[in-house]
Amino acid sequence: MAAGFRYHGAVTTRNRIGAGIFGLGAALFLWLGLRLLSPCGGGCAAGPSMLAAPAFGLMTLHAVLALGVLGDRAWARWMGIGVGFAWVLATSLVACTASPAIWLFAALHAPLPLLLARPDGVHGRTSISLLLTGMALPLALTLGLGELARFSVSWVNLLATGIVAVGAIGLARDRTWGLLLCGLAGVTFLAGGLLDPVAMERPLFEISGLVALPLMAALVPFARPMARWLRA
Repeated sequence: MAAGFRYHGAVTTRNRIGAGIFGLGAALFLWLGLRLLSPCGGGCAAGPSMLAAPAFGLMTLHAVLALGVLGDRAWARWMGIGVGFAWVLATSLVACTASPAIWLFAALHAPLPLLLARPDGVHGRTSISLLLTGMALPLALTLGLGELARFSVSWVNLLATGIVAVGAIGLARDRTWGLLLCGLAGVTFLAGGLLDPVAMERPLFEISGLVALPLMAALVPFARPMARWLRA
């Protein structure tokens, strides 16, 4: 019995630390979004920065994960691990140009797998799909919500971001349609990066492929059950 209490206490402590990391991330993105919306915060000549909407979107993502992890929700823990991987990988890709603040933010998220990964009642396939979706969410929100401040909008990227947001909610509720929407969002992001002339004008339009890959990969763990269902 004493061992059981110690294990439960360790789990609760790890959840609180993980929730604190996401809460700090939410606060940082809130500060960034407000700063970008303030006079001259995003550049006096340019008006409101195109990063303001993504900042508020990332704030919402981190706040939701903080509450979910604090409540020991399995979907929040596995998606949170994916979000942590996303920040570390994204920082590694831009290592030469990343500022010390970005490196600090990545280092803050690096311990999340150790804090949040543990055996639970979630099927292995579902946990992998949740993790992969979490990896895609930060870039998807940045890519899609960044369109709101542009004169020429890539409606494909905006649509794909809406699809993945709804799909992530469905996947968190363990709904098959949520998984299918995440896969559809991946295909939409990929199509936007390859076929949409507006998206292809973006300096970093290749990011569409980085978002699409984990979203489409989220379907792979369920490929065999889906094939059996189609044959039936």
